[in-house]
Amino acid sequence: MGDSNAETHPYMLKKASARSAVDMIKASMKYMQDTGVVLNHQLYVSGYSQGGYNALALAESIEKGAISTVTLKGVAPMAGPYLLKPFGDAVLATGATMSVPAFMGYLADSYAYYNDNLTLDEMLLATQVPKFNGLFNGDNNATVIHTTLGLPLGAPSNMLFSDAFITSYETNATHKLKTMFDENTVGKWAATSKIKLIHCSNDDVIPVGMTVGVKAQLEGYGANSVEQLLITDVNNSNGDSIHSNCAKPAYTQAVGWFDAIRKGDI
Repeated sequence: MGDSNAETHPYMLKKASARSAVDMIKASMKYMQDTGVVLNHQLYVSGYSQGGYNALALAESIEKGAISTVTLKGVAPMAGPYLLKPFGDAVLATGATMSVPAFMGYLADSYAYYNDNLTLDEMLLATQVPKFNGLFNGDNNATVIHTTLGLPLGAPSNMLFSDAFITSYETNATHKLKTMFDENTVGKWAATSKIKLIHCSNDDVIPVGMTVGVKAQLEGYGANSVEQLLITDVNNSNGDSIHSNCAKPAYTQAVGWFDAIRKGDI
C-alpha cells in the first residue's frame, strides 16, 4: 500500500476506487509533461480481480468527465466482482460458504470503516471482532488472515458473520448492506468506449456469472461496444483457468486486444 499503509483501504468502493486511479493518471501525466515525455493522450485501462472492478469504475468516471484530456481507447476488465449484491447474496445466506474468507473479511472491514451506519459488531461473530484490529492494514497476506480468523478456504459464512446478521440480510429486501452493494456496483452507465470483459472459465473465486451479468447490464444501460472472452485451460489439465492462475493469460489477451485497437485493426 506504499505511503498509504496507515489508511483503511477502500475495498470494493466504487467512487474511491475510481478517484485513486484518476489521481494516479493525473500525477503520471504531470510527471511526463514536466520531464519532456510526449503524450498522445490515448488511454487503455485494464485490471484483474479487484483491479477488474476498479477498471470499470475508472472507465465510468473518465467517461463522465473526471479527466477531460484523455481519449479512452479500450477497457479490458478481467475477472472482477462487478455485481456486488448477487455476490453478497450468495455468501450471506443460510448454509452458504466462503471460497476465500479473507475477501469477505476485507470487504466487511472496509464497509464498516467507510459507512457510519454499519459496524463490525453488528456484522460479525463477537469472537471475530477483536481479531480485526490491524488485520487488514496491508501487512498480512491471505494465509495469515485465514489463520488469525480460524477460517479455512470454503468455511461456512456463519463462522465469520453472525447468524442474526445473515438472517437479517437474507430476509430484508431493503437491508442497508444491500443498498451499499447496489450503490457500489460497477457497469451501470451507457458506456461509449470499447469494452472487452475477460474471465477464466473455471474461476473458483469470482464466478463467471459476474462477467456474463455485467455485460448484460452494460448493454441494458445502452453500451454499444461490449464483448466478452472466456479463457479455458490450455490442455484441460493444468488448471490455467482458475482464478489464481489466469492473470497472465488474461493480460496477454488484453494487451493483444489493445494493440489491435492501436493499429486500427478494430
